Amino acid sequence: MNSCPVYLRDFNKLFAQWLTEKINMEKSFRCGIWEENNHSLLLPNTESTILIIQQIQNRTEITKIPVLLADKKNFRVIAWWRGDHLSDEDIIRTINSGAAGLVSEKQDWNEIIKALNDVLQHKFHHNEIITDALYHYCKRNRILNSNSESPAKSLGAREKKIIEMKRTGMTSKEIGEILFLSKKTIDKVFGELYRKFDCNNFFELLNLYESGCSHKTH
Repeated sequence: MNSCPVYLRDFNKLFAQWLTEKINMEKSFRCGIWEENNHSLLLPNTESTILIIQQIQNRTEITKIPVLLADKKNFRVIAWWRGDHLSDEDIIRTINSGAAGLVSEKQDWNEIIKALNDVLQHKFHHNEIITDALYHYCKRNRILNSNSESPAKSLGAREKKIIEMKRTGMTSKEIGEILFLSKKTIDKVFGELYRKFDCNNFFELLNLYESGCSHKTH
């Protein structure tokens, strides 16, 4: 199997060299450093997926992502956040700018590699960073029906477990493998929950679920 090209962009030179060596230890990837004035020579003449890990250190640098993706249908950008603080709005802005995933140097190395594999195979990497940001965004903006029934009070043990697993960033396929159920079954469970509690997506359901849990503790 051919390895997927990965390029590091806007990283400190020493850190980029270390990260390149780490990624190249994974047989599925072939990592190099993006050279702004000579990148056309680095990129293979192919329509296959090319992963770009773009370092972001502040809110302004998020604007680099859509510029990088312009007219590049085979590019997939993973944002590597290295700033002091990443707000929920910054996370949402990063994803809306076209990033296929967002990672941080504070994460475990296995999570970084999972992000590369997810973006290569599924075009997006969903993790707890994104889940938490969207959850808090929904909560602040009250994206809920005030008269909705709380899932925490009416769900069975299996439904609660599936919600908790999804909350960590797991996909329906991964949840199904652990529970010995098919991806189709897990998707069906979520579809039924959305209809039952009048939610448009998982983050509205999670917000409703968490609200019910907090009420029970008071």
